[in-house]
Order: sequence, then structure tokens, then C-alpha cells
Amino acid sequence: MYQYNQFHKGELISIAFLSESFEGIDFIKIKKDASGEVISSVVSYKTINVGEKSYNTVKKLTSAIKTRATELGNAKVKFSPEQIKKMSQKFPDLKIQNGIIPNASRELIVNIPEKYNNMIKQIDLDDIMESLSDKNINLKSIELNKVIY
Repeated sequence: MYQYNQFHKGELISIAFLSESFEGIDFIKIKKDASGEVISSVVSYKTINVGEKSYNTVKKLTSAIKTRATELGNAKVKFSPEQIKKMSQKFPDLKIQNGIIPNASRELIVNIPEKYNNMIKQIDLDDIMESLSDKNINLKSIELNKVIY
């Protein structure tokens, strides 16, 4: 069951906020499990901000989430040698091979203004995740954040 504000298991050891733009990436999470093993390098995106008129129905918002999640699941995130050097110095646990973070899980974070609270309860995250798995999209979780404007 996917829930609002669902987080990954494991100790979060660092979050790399990227000053440069990498195709919609907001930050990278690097975590270790209980034994100290680095279990995941997660590339996270904040992608959909619900505006005044953009997604005025649950159906339109759900469709937008599915579309962006599909793009996100298919995206390869590649970094330049300079970017890799900077990130490796700051985050030595981050595994990068040939400019790509291998097996990076994908998370989709959807920002929804508080006035759309009733829409949040109606969004079927299970349905969205199921539709993605049919397309072999590797999306680990969807997180819905309320944003106060």
C-alpha cells in the first residue's frame, strides 16, 4: 500500500542538494542500512506543482502524475566528469559508474497546494503504481506533499 509521505527504509546519511539543474532532479539521497552498507542512491524529483487551473480534477492530476512518472522511470541520469568529481568528494558513498548512478531508484514527489486537500484523499496511488509496473517502470514510491501558499 502506498501512502502519503511514504519514505524509504534505511538510515538517511546525506542529501545532496544540487545547485545546477539536472533534468528536473532536486536532490540525491544516499542511505546506509543497519550494517553500514550503502543500500541505495536515490535520485528524487519534484515534478508536478498543481496550479490554479492546470489540474482542476482528480482525473487530470492522476493522468499528469502517470505521465511524469513514466518519463521519470525511463530517464537515465548522467553526470559530467566535473559533476562526478564534485559529488564524489562531497559524498564518497555515492556510487557512480560511467557517469550514471547504477540502479538508482526513482521517487516522484508531487506538491499539492493545501486548497486541494480533498483531491489528495481521492488520488489512488496503488492504481498509479500498478499502471507503471505494467510498463516495467522502476518507480519505488510516490509522495504527496501538501504545500501552503
